[in-house]
Amino acid sequence: MTPDKIEWDGMGNKWNYSCPACHHNQSIEPVGGAASLLAMILIVMAIPAAMMIDGFVRDWISWAIFFAIAVFFLWFPVSTVITHWRYPVTGEVELKIETDVLKDPIQKGIAKTESVGFWKGFFSPILLIITVLGIASVIGFVFNP
Repeated sequence: MTPDKIEWDGMGNKWNYSCPACHHNQSIEPVGGAASLLAMILIVMAIPAAMMIDGFVRDWISWAIFFAIAVFFLWFPVSTVITHWRYPVTGEVELKIETDVLKDPIQKGIAKTESVGFWKGFFSPILLIITVLGIASVIGFVFNP
């Protein structure tokens, strides 16, 4: 599969790939975006899990609902990773996103996050959270003696 073109779909980019031998076309989301979505889902799901563990919830129905919601939300990034494994990229083509499509700074940030690999995409939201909390801690220590 070789990259064919990039399309902005409102929430991220879709890379359209085509097979040079059989001319099969497949639209795949970037793995960096899926990894950052996976990290955000794990962080958000850790909050109710911690509350349930701290509250010593022994009700199996609550845990079943929690795991059903977790599986539902985790399916989205996992399906993207499965698609990347199913259709490996074998060629490289120099592609550029149209500059008029990405005028918004949030769209530019999303495109930058998507362009990195799986692990960098996974740790980028975690690093952002650590940075914001670190700055808030420093401000709190400086201005609250």
